[in-house]
Amino acid sequence: MLFLFFISIIYCITAFMKRITLFLFLTLFSLSNWAQLNTNHVIHTGRSRLYFGNYTGAIESFNMVIRMKPHLPEPYFYRGVAKLNLEDYYGALNDLNKALEIKPFYPDAYMYRGVTFYNLQEYNKAMEDYSEAMKLDGENADIFNNRGICKAAMRDFEGAIDDYTQSINLKPKNFNAYLNRSIAYQMLEQWDKAIDDCNQLIRIRPNSAMGYMSRGLIKIEKEDFAGALRDFDMAIYLDPQNAFAYQNRGLVKQQLESYEAAIMDYNIAIELDNRMASAYFNRGVAREVLGADGYQNDYHYAELLDPRYAKRPWLTAEEREQQQQQMLKAWNTPDDDKDKDKEEADSISTNDEMKIDIEDLKRRKMRANLVVEDIRDIPGNENEDNGRIQDQNIDITLLPLFGISIIDKNSAGYGTIGYFNLAVEKLNETYNYQPYLTLSNQPEKNKQATNYYKNQILIFDQLIKQNTKIGNNYLYRGILKSLTNDYQDAISDFDQAIKLDERNLLAYLMRANTRFEMTSAIQNYKQTQNLKSIDESINGVLNNNGNKLEISNQALDEIFTDYSVVLYMNPDFSFAYFNRGNLYVKTERYFDALEEYNKAISIDPDFAEAYYNRGLLKVLLNNIESGAKDLSRAGELGITESYNVIKRYCN
Repeated sequence: MLFLFFISIIYCITAFMKRITLFLFLTLFSLSNWAQLNTNHVIHTGRSRLYFGNYTGAIESFNMVIRMKPHLPEPYFYRGVAKLNLEDYYGALNDLNKALEIKPFYPDAYMYRGVTFYNLQEYNKAMEDYSEAMKLDGENADIFNNRGICKAAMRDFEGAIDDYTQSINLKPKNFNAYLNRSIAYQMLEQWDKAIDDCNQLIRIRPNSAMGYMSRGLIKIEKEDFAGALRDFDMAIYLDPQNAFAYQNRGLVKQQLESYEAAIMDYNIAIELDNRMASAYFNRGVAREVLGADGYQNDYHYAELLDPRYAKRPWLTAEEREQQQQQMLKAWNTPDDDKDKDKEEADSISTNDEMKIDIEDLKRRKMRANLVVEDIRDIPGNENEDNGRIQDQNIDITLLPLFGISIIDKNSAGYGTIGYFNLAVEKLNETYNYQPYLTLSNQPEKNKQATNYYKNQILIFDQLIKQNTKIGNNYLYRGILKSLTNDYQDAISDFDQAIKLDERNLLAYLMRANTRFEMTSAIQNYKQTQNLKSIDESINGVLNNNGNKLEISNQALDEIFTDYSVVLYMNPDFSFAYFNRGNLYVKTERYFDALEEYNKAISIDPDFAEAYYNRGLLKVLLNNIESGAKDLSRAGELGITESYNVIKRYCN
């Protein structure tokens, strides 16, 4: 009986364990399904953002998927496409390479990698990728179209036409292929075939201005100015905000010697796009022909916007007059070569008949040098799409130091929290988050924030009066004074905090930062105001060396010593390496700065700001490809300014 009792107990335990195992299996299975559904949802969100042009948002989505499931090829592929649209070609190349490493038979990845190589002007590699894509998907019209673009860039226009034709055969209403083939025919001066393709563009998209724009440009080449004028009129009717259409219609009117009407069109083009150099240049030509004021300014603006307009093939009226005066002066000067000088003076005689000849010659030269503005993708031409983040006009500078900032939880900016740090968090807990400290390099400096800081300073004044032995009260007040640019008093407070607690890591960090910021502020002020002396309260911080102010050796030693103490107490405090890197850049010790950024990134592989600053520094040192990769990583981690730098300095 006892034996049967034990058998029954074992049976019950076994049955119970089976039920637990089954429950755990079902639970894990449901969690797995949830993760799968969640991943699919995030990929779908990323693709939607990609479709609607939110490329940085798409990258965020695909980053999430890659963190959850790094073995999937699709998120790398789509993230590469997003980077390609942001003109981050090296970043796109890395992601597309990874997608193909995971999934070698991926025709779309080969095609987009081909597009990336094309944009990097590595045309042979692009052709190889297009060929691989065709082996895997020979019915994809886009692959033929893209290979045609690459052939056109290699000046193989006949080969390009063959690929565009194949693309059209596979996709009869392929607008882009017709547009590209019309350009190729135009490059071969096969005007009628080019116009036929433009006619097809208009049939496919009758409400698009592009077909009329393209046909108008070809008619200019054929000197069919009346037909070109009608096409640009239609383009403007369909797209009244198209600055290029106004610019080119003005050019046609100018060719027809309707200068006042041309100037009106140039005015509208410039109003719509005040950075269109060709519109300024052509308006300058029209104004000079009419003898109107302002043409010199137009030439000047055109030259500033595009250096290609710096060289003019003729002299302005003032330059001609100056040249004539020099010749006449030479004529009146006794010289053995007087007869030669007389011949030269005769050659610029000011009689009416010669004036007409000079003006006629000048007009012919001007017409020959009018600038057509073509927004189509012609090989060798650069296009700008002002809707993308990389086209924004931003100041390019190193990202600033990381330090302790204070957040007003009642302000509108609350929520832009910096990096998590254990020392900062412990201090927040000690003071019950009143006020709220954060580790950031973007402290609030607006009027509301400044008033908040000043009010908090009054509170800590009272706390220090009540008890002068609490070092962190001095630390808080020093941070607040630093945020209000009261640098000397802030440093005094950090000194006292350190005196009361020699292991106060944050006090050392903030004292170094404040000294650094004070020297920078004084230097900027001195350069702006051109002062010759500095206040006694900051003697020894800077040395005055002519017009250039440099940080004194003493000040440098003090800042470096504080950062070194921070790193001695916490060797993994990556922000101190970052700040020290900025200091090395400030003193033009660039390779030392690179080492500091390297250390910061080795501690925190997702340190976006360190990638950004290291990328900028590499670009400065002409290590373009490596710099572009760092900037790409910074953009991937959320610093969108990176794409602007990549476009302007790396492509």
